[in-house]
Amino acid sequence: MITASHRWVPAPARRRPAAAIGAVSARPIVHRWQQQIAAAFGEMVEPPDRVVAACLARAEADRVRHFEVIGALRQGLLNGATTTLDAARTLTEEADRYVQAMLQIALDETTHKRGAPSGRFAVLGVGKLGGCELSLSSDLDVIFVYEALEGGYDVAAADYFNRVSQRLIALLSWAPAWRGSYDIDVRLRPHGEDGPLATPLSGMLDYLDRECWTWEFQALTRLRPVAGDTDLAGKVQAAALTAARSRSTQDVLAQVAYMRALMEQERPACDGWDVKLAPGGLVDVEFIAQALQLRHAADPNCVVIANTGAALAALQTRGWLGRRDAAVLRGTWALLSAVRQMQSALGERDLSKASVDHKTVLSQALGAPVGVVRSRLTGARARVRGLFEALVGPVRLSDAA
Repeated sequence: MITASHRWVPAPARRRPAAAIGAVSARPIVHRWQQQIAAAFGEMVEPPDRVVAACLARAEADRVRHFEVIGALRQGLLNGATTTLDAARTLTEEADRYVQAMLQIALDETTHKRGAPSGRFAVLGVGKLGGCELSLSSDLDVIFVYEALEGGYDVAAADYFNRVSQRLIALLSWAPAWRGSYDIDVRLRPHGEDGPLATPLSGMLDYLDRECWTWEFQALTRLRPVAGDTDLAGKVQAAALTAARSRSTQDVLAQVAYMRALMEQERPACDGWDVKLAPGGLVDVEFIAQALQLRHAADPNCVVIANTGAALAALQTRGWLGRRDAAVLRGTWALLSAVRQMQSALGERDLSKASVDHKTVLSQALGAPVGVVRSRLTGARARVRGLFEALVGPVRLSDAA
């Protein structure tokens, strides 16, 4: 077929300079391309869908509600109506509820577009989410696991639940004009960024049994079901504990110490108010709890506990952590967590730069003036670093080079 653009030829009597000819002759081609692109994208635009629209409306209503809850919680911290300990618990409960609501919307949308689920699906939390230790600035560390229906096709289930995972991440991380979203971290899934978003149960079990490293087992000590099929999530938890028990040796402590040295080299503390990464900070306390649980995982009395404070108490009860050491670690963990919570509420890491009004709030929340809190942090972190090297091992940067 000959098109109008092919028929157009400049008349010899009206010959123009080459540049002008190129400019004129390109117009029909560009116009045709624009039409083709518009047509292609027009075909991709789905007509209005009442079911999808209803799902989006539910998501929007839940975002508004979620934002109001978080805003009230922040205000409670600033006016002294909410303690930092209560805030962590409430934030975790709200995050769980929010993930559950958005997962249902993601499943409803996918079911509407692609039919009923070809299996079951679970969301498990790790990190601060798994340990019920969220602050106002925490991201959500999650792992997605699915299991195909008996007699179903693994490929179909993989495609289905990876789409559900993508949609869930989009729903949780999208935010309108306010800050009501989460940063979603899925890097702790098997094979990290090289692996699919959703992992089949069989693949998860195989990974735990054959490939999981010690630092991954550290993260899995904080594994907790958040949304989806609870039986499936329970299978993953049980498998993680079984795999950890098979690796429970004295070498675990040295490997955790090495991991801490490597982290200290690659992610050094920013300043004296860095309560997470500074030597003796939250990472040290968390690593101690994780290392001791992994070291004694083979003991029948060992029950891995996701929350750091509760884990330290359980280690003391079982005689794997001295009473005085446990008191130091739990007290420092509570202080560090409180400071981090207030930093998040104020949006200010260096609390010495806070306004006079905010310093008054901080003094009430932390039980001492900001200068005294800073001094306490320095002393507490020194004690924790000493306990880390005594209980886990020396943190030598040369070992991580």
